[in-house]
Amino acid sequence: SSDLIQVLPTEVVRFFVVPPAGSTWMDVTIRDCRDSEEETALSSKLYVLHTVQLVPHAAYRENSEQKYLTLLPNQTSVSSIPVEARVTCEVSLARFWSAAGILKAD
Repeated sequence: SSDLIQVLPTEVVRFFVVPPAGSTWMDVTIRDCRDSEEETALSSKLYVLHTVQLVPHAAYRENSEQKYLTLLPNQTSVSSIPVEARVTCEVSLARFWSAAGILKAD
């Protein structure tokens, strides 16, 4: 999706996707959309990306990934995540607990 996401303090933004048949990986692209005019724009912000799929007869940790993304304004990060085809995947994005202000991403 190309919609702007605003992540407030203590908020976790969640999406659910179903990888199509034959899928083994998905790419999650996160771009820091902070305005370069903001006073904190030159500092990096730490995002937490978490994905999980609940696969029958498997421990959830076997199908879970957590990545810490340090991004500057307008910087993009692509994370490749292994997935099971046709199994709903929860994709969560949050700011790290110590990151100040509102994070803007797409």
